[in-house]
Amino acid sequence: QEVEECPGAVVQQIFVDNHSIFNTAALAPGSRFGWVYSSANRLHRRTRESFIRNELLFRAGDCLSPLLMQESERILRSYAFIAEADIYAVEMPEGDVHVVVDTEDEWTTKLTAGATLEGGFRVTDLGITEENFLGRGTLVGLFMKEQDEERDIGVTVGLPRALGTRANFGFSVGSTRTGAFFQQRVAYPFVGEVGRYAALESFERREDLFAFAANAEANFTNVVLPVERGNAEATVVARVGRPGDFTVVGGGVSWERVRFANFPAGVRVVPGSDFSERLPADSATIATLSRQITPREATRLHLVAGRRKVRFVARRGLDAIRGEQDIPVGTQVLGSVGLTLGRPTTQVEGASDELWGRVAVFAGTASDEWVVNADLNVEGARLFTGGARPGAFRDVLAELQVSTYWQPRNDSTHTVAARFAASAGWNSSLPFQLTLGGRDALRGFEQEAYPGGRRVLLNIEDRIRFRGPFRSVMDLGMTVFADAGMMFAGDVPFGVDSGFEASVGVGLRVGFPAGTRNVLRVDVAAPLRSGALSNLQLRVRMSELVSLLPGLGDRQMARSRSSSPDAGLIGITPTG
Repeated sequence: QEVEECPGAVVQQIFVDNHSIFNTAALAPGSRFGWVYSSANRLHRRTRESFIRNELLFRAGDCLSPLLMQESERILRSYAFIAEADIYAVEMPEGDVHVVVDTEDEWTTKLTAGATLEGGFRVTDLGITEENFLGRGTLVGLFMKEQDEERDIGVTVGLPRALGTRANFGFSVGSTRTGAFFQQRVAYPFVGEVGRYAALESFERREDLFAFAANAEANFTNVVLPVERGNAEATVVARVGRPGDFTVVGGGVSWERVRFANFPAGVRVVPGSDFSERLPADSATIATLSRQITPREATRLHLVAGRRKVRFVARRGLDAIRGEQDIPVGTQVLGSVGLTLGRPTTQVEGASDELWGRVAVFAGTASDEWVVNADLNVEGARLFTGGARPGAFRDVLAELQVSTYWQPRNDSTHTVAARFAASAGWNSSLPFQLTLGGRDALRGFEQEAYPGGRRVLLNIEDRIRFRGPFRSVMDLGMTVFADAGMMFAGDVPFGVDSGFEASVGVGLRVGFPAGTRNVLRVDVAAPLRSGALSNLQLRVRMSELVSLLPGLGDRQMARSRSSSPDAGLIGITPTG
């Protein structure tokens, strides 16, 4: 562009100042921990300047655009290996500007660990991951994850900017308790809030167990069912309008298969929450599961449409202890429908077509002291039979979550976080069940507590940030929390009505290095009932229950969702 075409200044040069983990230049001479900082920086491979430049939405010679600078900041902060990103313009005497891109890295070689006292002490997560291999943004990791019936051991690889483009490539492969899993994905996402197009191709196959929690009357804690799932998707989506006011349209093809090849012989019961010990189930237990055993295979043509009016604000100390994160505010309504191509494979006699649909609604607001985000997602399917009236809706799943944060203006060390969540399922032809206990619900109860089909939760906690010690090395804090909720039996196996239940607890929060968005939590919680101290629950985890960070959600709902257009790709998740 010619300079005279710009209404304002022109970007004359771009300077990238890519800092390592610790800023040793700011240390006082003779600092006690100076050698620790220097050693950590030498071990860390700094993000390459070329990688950072390629993520920018502007180049030298372009007109200065505050929007493109802000979106470039947000794109850089979205990477797990970049803790801070600040982009600002410096005016030059001749009227043009130099733009400075200032970044600070996270510690990228990460050991992950999780543990619980449920059913005795056991490790639930263990792994090592390099999130920024050779400073190029490449992720390489080995992991072992054991959460109840799930036991994954595998390797994962992620490549941003594949073949020099903005496309991302990733795959994971490994073993489960009953077989193997493989996930592969190539995505060209929307580029911040200015991108017009996005595309996705993905494939996944998984052999695993689906675990049902048993009610208190049973002489076992769980029933497990072998399930084989496969799904694939190819989707293209466009956005029309301007940043902050988009219409979203798109479509594609998806395939889904769910099989129960070893039913009923493979159904097992688990005594004492030890999933390595599985015994044959009796006929009554098998009959309890039978209404949710409906093999299916379908190829769908899906269409996507919606409205997106979302912008982002930066806040510190919400989910991170001191770190900064980008918070979506505004509104969004998106829907997708899928119609089967050919006759779906199902056990419903005479089924000729299936119509599947999903609606997602988001609303968010933020002020100096308050942040509120709300998400509603509803999905379901309806079978049609030749020459007959449509069948009943089935596999209806609904989820509402409202997250609220309050940071008192006169107290920078406290953040009060609360979450209201309601989850439910109706007429499920595939395995579905919720529980009231566990790390994602009432944290003072065991995972198997109160199974059912409809759940209401309220979680609230005061996150307290310590002013020291070792403030320049790590972030430290604690939390005091309370959980309350109710379960309703619904129409799921072993469902019960719980009545009102509650639990309380305390936790330690650790973030390394200082300013990171990653937080390690060590929580101790107990139910509000007699004998509570004999039922203490200890959990170590690398995530928050109340959180606005992308990639988190209700695991029990996610395991029962149908294959559908990718939520992050089309913007159902506002952080996408």
